[in-house]
Amino acid sequence: MWLALDTSGATSNVAVGTAEKAVAELSVRRKRTHSEQIVPHIEAVLRLAGLDRVDLTGIAVTSGPGSFTGLRIGLATAKAMAFALQIPLVGVNTMHALMYNYKNAAGPLLSLLDAQKGNVYYSLGRWTDGRLELAIDSRIAPLNEVIAAVKDQTEDVICLGEAAELFAAELKAAGLRLAPPYQQAVRAAALLDCASAEWAQRGSDDVFTLVPQYLRKSEAEVLWEKRRKIK
Repeated sequence: MWLALDTSGATSNVAVGTAEKAVAELSVRRKRTHSEQIVPHIEAVLRLAGLDRVDLTGIAVTSGPGSFTGLRIGLATAKAMAFALQIPLVGVNTMHALMYNYKNAAGPLLSLLDAQKGNVYYSLGRWTDGRLELAIDSRIAPLNEVIAAVKDQTEDVICLGEAAELFAAELKAAGLRLAPPYQQAVRAAALLDCASAEWAQRGSDDVFTLVPQYLRKSEAEVLWEKRRKIK
């Protein structure tokens, strides 16, 4: 049994199971930090599944892009558990995991996450013969540029991710479709499936070298660089 963790956004998502079936899954969106709730959520899911930590055979975790703090917490938790239990660890791109919410959809899928200040992280892909093919992978741009880049698609584009909810009015005005609210966050059960494909293709990640994929500098880094230039 594998454990899947996602703390890349506002929702805490945890599941235990296999690529074919999640035995237990928990998705919670509350005004509490991931550092407060991720471990209790893991324990709750294991308890619901009738499992203990020693029963786990691997761990999947979203490695970015997403919330800087959320990614650090999720990765630190996953890496610590994988190291302690001596089991494989697979970091999964958040944008790819979102598209596994709509596995085998007929048309193009647009993953969108908030990158602050009117910008979004985005990927554009589609399912072909059970395989995810990416036309645009993990970029950052202003929302209006993303809309301009995809609105001429000949098929309906389905928008996924928390930024799809945040910018729903703009996306609908551009003629893009929104996934249902329950599909807007990464599903930990879908993450299990995505991680299984990654595991089969490239094996596990190193717990010491796996790092968050931020795609941009943090506000603290930007401010620090500005101060250095002033000096």
